[in-house]
Order: sequence, then C-alpha cells, then structure tokens
Amino acid sequence: MSIAKAVLFAGVGAGAVITGLSCGAQQAQAAGVKDQTPVFTLKVYTDLVQVPTLVLDHDQQSLPPIEPKRFQVSLDGGKRFAPTHVRLEGDDPLDLAILVDASGTQRAGLALNVAEAAAAMAAKALHPQDHVSVYTLSCNLLRTAYEMPPDPAALRNAIENGLNSPKLGKDSAGRSCGRDVYLWGALTAIITDLNKATGRRAILAVSDGQDDGSKISWDALHDYAGAQGVALFGMRDPGRVWQAWRGGRADPFRSLCESTGGIILETGRRGLEKQLEQWVKLLRGRYVVEFPRPQQLTQAHHSIEVSVKRDGLAFVTLAGVSVTLPDPKLTSDPHYLPSQEGADIPVGKRRPSPE
Repeated sequence: MSIAKAVLFAGVGAGAVITGLSCGAQQAQAAGVKDQTPVFTLKVYTDLVQVPTLVLDHDQQSLPPIEPKRFQVSLDGGKRFAPTHVRLEGDDPLDLAILVDASGTQRAGLALNVAEAAAAMAAKALHPQDHVSVYTLSCNLLRTAYEMPPDPAALRNAIENGLNSPKLGKDSAGRSCGRDVYLWGALTAIITDLNKATGRRAILAVSDGQDDGSKISWDALHDYAGAQGVALFGMRDPGRVWQAWRGGRADPFRSLCESTGGIILETGRRGLEKQLEQWVKLLRGRYVVEFPRPQQLTQAHHSIEVSVKRDGLAFVTLAGVSVTLPDPKLTSDPHYLPSQEGADIPVGKRRPSPE
C-alpha cells in the first residue's frame, strides 16, 4: 500500500446554512399581502474536503487510471475510510507561479531558455481560466507578473523583464545585495502572494535548490505550504545539481517538493519546453480525493494520509488542504440547520508535531 501524508488545517470561518424569510418577505406578510411568494435566504456550507493527490509509478512516470475504490483516507492516524468521490483534476482552474533562479551560475543554465519555453508551453497546455505569476530570484526577489491570463507573449515578456531588470541583485538603495540566495524565503513570500488565488495553486521553482540561510526554516516552509494548500515543484539541470548533495547526500529541495504535492523535474535546455508541459500535465492528472468535513474536526493542524490499495511501488504525494469550520456565533443562531454529513468519519489522536 502506497501512502502519502500532508497537513490539513481547520480554521473557523463563516460557512453555514441558514434558511429563513428575508426582511422583504417578512414585511410583506406583516402588511397582509397574501399573494406574494415568500423569499428565502440560503447560505451554503463550505464543508467538502478536496485533496489534490499525485500518483505516479516508482520512476515518477504516469500510471494508467486508478479505480476510485482503491483510494483510502486517514486523519490523525485514525481508521482508514473510503472517500465519497475521486475524480481527475482535469480542467480545474490553475493558479501557477514560476520562479526563475537567476543567481550566479544559474543565470547561464535553464534561465537562458525558460522565457521561450514557457511561452510555448502556455500556448499548448494552459487554458483561458488559468492564471500565471512570474518571479525572478537572485539575492533579492522580483515579481514581474501577477495572476495574469496565460498569454504566451505576455508570459515571455514577464520572464525576460525579470532576467533583464536593473533591480535584479540590488537592494532598495540600488547597491549590490551580494551573492546569497534565500530560496526558502522566496518560496514563502510567493505562497503568501498567492493567498487570495481561487484556482488550484502550484509553484515551479526553476532552480538547483540552493538556499544560503533563509530566516525561515525548511520545516516552517514545508508546514506553511501544506497549510496553504500550495504544491511545490522544482525544475533543474541534473548536470548542475548543487554540490552539497551530490554523492547521495541529503537533498532538501527534492524532499521539500515530494512532501508538499510535487516532484523535481530534471532537464537540460533542449528539453525545457517538454518538461514545462509535463508539469502542467501532472497537475491536470492529479486525483481530487473528496469527503465531507468530519464533524469532530477541531480548529488546529491535522495530519491527512491518502493511500492506494494494492500498489506498493507507486509514488504518492499530496498537497495540504485547508477547511473552514462553522463560526460558533452562527451555530448558536436559532435558524442554524446543522449538517449531519461527516458525522461518521473517524479522526484519530495523532496530531502533527509542532514546529
């Protein structure tokens, strides 16, 4: 059985169902208007949990379609249960961010060709409902596009503008900001930037994965990406892998991506366009595992596991997910109609460890 784990964050919000006569209908009845049809107000529960789950073979290549009944879910180490629905992500709107690392020798690597390759990818793989943001990284972080439609020419220009910006590598006073690269901090800033995006969010960092000492730790970034439901992907030239993890040593960039719903894609310049298309194909090929919000869920971080039965060699990774709990002020309303969905979903007692 292949199992992947992520973070489920439950927070209090305004989601609820309230039914009742509107003010206008009440006034009409009070005035004795008998023929007017009463008007009802309906607010909808936000109680469906959707978990984007990437399932590949042991070489991280695509698999034939998997039967929905083979998926199982466990919360906080509790008893496994079957999701109510499993579907392919397909044409769900995507909110993508592309981060181009142009620091040091990176500038002579994939960064040279990423603008043209991204433009070609947008023309072939992205849809009008998708959105793209573009960032460039050296010792500072620049944003040259935010939530723009996937127009190939505009995407090419945004990437080129970042690579050629006179502000790249400079501090606010226009002086060189040095050679250190704070990749973890940059990814954290981008996740925050995408906070209001409504599509399925994913970041692709075109980088060898070097971080020179960001103030935010690997653990904090990992948990933040999970709580915000952002899948992290990396793309790098295997011939330019950072020296620190050559020879089989720890690869924090790979482990970061593979534990937040993404993977590392490796390619040289000639294969860049194809791998960018593969990135979008992987996103659209994810399974969306759905089930009602458990009634006994509390406001906190919870662990969520998705497993695939009868496939011990599959590679499974899932993005974190956030759900909204009803506001106690609303649940105490006399017109509140509680939902019984999710009452039978088990939740264990093994919470994620604090940072």
